[in-house]
Amino acid sequence: MSIQSLKQGTGSGKPTTTPPNGEELFTELIQFLRPFCENESGKSLKSILQGHNALSEEVSDLRTAYSINLRTLTQREKEWDTERSSLQKAVKSEKERLEQSLSDQEAASTKLDTERGTAESLRHQIQDNEQKIKALIAAKKNAEGAASKLRSEKETMQVSMEAMSKKNNELEDKLQQSSKRYDASVKSLNDVQETLTTVQSFLVPLQGLVDAKRTALRDALADLFNIAMDLFQSSLHHDLSDEIIAGSSFKSHAFSLPASNSAAAKQMRVVAGLAVCGRALARHLFRDTFLTNDYELDTQLQLLATADRLHHAYVRAALAKVLPVEQKQVQKSGAEKVISDVMLAVGPWSPDEQALRSGLKRLCDKAIHCWALAQQVEDRVWPDFKFELSEDWQPLPIPRACTTPTANAPNGKKMPNTSQAQNGAPSREPHQVLSSDVVKVVWPTFFAAEPQSPGSADTADQDRLLCGYVLTQAQSQKAEEEISRRAARRTRRTDAAPQKKRRDSGVFLSGSILGGSSGT
Repeated sequence: MSIQSLKQGTGSGKPTTTPPNGEELFTELIQFLRPFCENESGKSLKSILQGHNALSEEVSDLRTAYSINLRTLTQREKEWDTERSSLQKAVKSEKERLEQSLSDQEAASTKLDTERGTAESLRHQIQDNEQKIKALIAAKKNAEGAASKLRSEKETMQVSMEAMSKKNNELEDKLQQSSKRYDASVKSLNDVQETLTTVQSFLVPLQGLVDAKRTALRDALADLFNIAMDLFQSSLHHDLSDEIIAGSSFKSHAFSLPASNSAAAKQMRVVAGLAVCGRALARHLFRDTFLTNDYELDTQLQLLATADRLHHAYVRAALAKVLPVEQKQVQKSGAEKVISDVMLAVGPWSPDEQALRSGLKRLCDKAIHCWALAQQVEDRVWPDFKFELSEDWQPLPIPRACTTPTANAPNGKKMPNTSQAQNGAPSREPHQVLSSDVVKVVWPTFFAAEPQSPGSADTADQDRLLCGYVLTQAQSQKAEEEISRRAARRTRRTDAAPQKKRRDSGVFLSGSILGGSSGT
């Protein structure tokens, strides 16, 4: 029985016949769908399914080939490493042999030069002896003439002695007068000495920056940087939560700082911490005096140091003696300001803010100790963030383990120690930094200048105690590339959004048409 006859029976109001069984319904469904399967749409669907199966087989073949190529590449890398190792050993052995040969040659040349020098010295000695013999003969001939001349001079001297005796009497009279003037000068000098002692009691004794003190101060400043590097490396080189990454704490730094957990982003967070800390230490702790909480007096002292470094040294010595207890309190307040500035800037990036705060407290104590050494010398010591001469700066010593992308270290894992000897002259030749390569000055250069009066020949001379550190274009390249890639992806998403919407609309419209056809 057909669907049409079933509809007619229902519409006429007569009793309906027995409903069709499943086989009849399936047969009618096939007859109903046959036109759709035989038209162009059905054939297109069939070809698409066949193409999908072919693509699946091709993907499986490509995966098999990839696995084989990967194993081959791994084996070749092992062979290349073995060959490279053997070549390096051969080069090292040949280099040692060549160095030994050069050393033997230099020793032989040195010995030959010594023998030549000895022979030349003997020749000169023989010539000198000949000259001395000739001189002795000539002196013997002149001795008789000199004796007669001396006799005449003796007579002349006797006459002179008589004249000098008279003059001696006159000088004794003048000596008595000078003695009286001397006694008056001593009394005046004693009065001046008492005044000077009183003045010195109001001054802190300053010492010259001799080699030992210069080395101690340079080592202390280098240790301060190393402690700061280790602190921020261990506190900030961690993954951040999505909430912190989505925040605005990355937009307040004047260099590339990706908002992600990549290796470059984590290292740039360490650089940001160092930069903020260096500026805060220079402003709040590396001051000429802690007599006031504000910084107006610091500005005036800097102007005085520029105009007259000797006067500046005396003023600094006098101010250091004024209200020492209150100055300690101001210095302690400066350390708290350093901690506050750093925590405000990079505190949210640390998984343990309390540990970071404790580390900053120890860092400030170290900075106070360093600055106490600087304040004990006559030379003015100051940090400088201005990039002028390339030899005063070095690239920031970013740990090698963090310069290449690696798996993120867990928060509990200790980061590699970056401490190294920093005595103003690293063990290896420093990289020449050009002003065009500098992205940001991260850590200041420390200078010392000997106190001189205005008009001295070396008033502009200054001694570099410790090189500063800068972030270079090469060191921030990965971070800039990451930011560029993210910006490009955002742009592509923005451009692709309308197209995706139209494509979805098309799919929905096609489905609607198919649904309407099936209901007809």
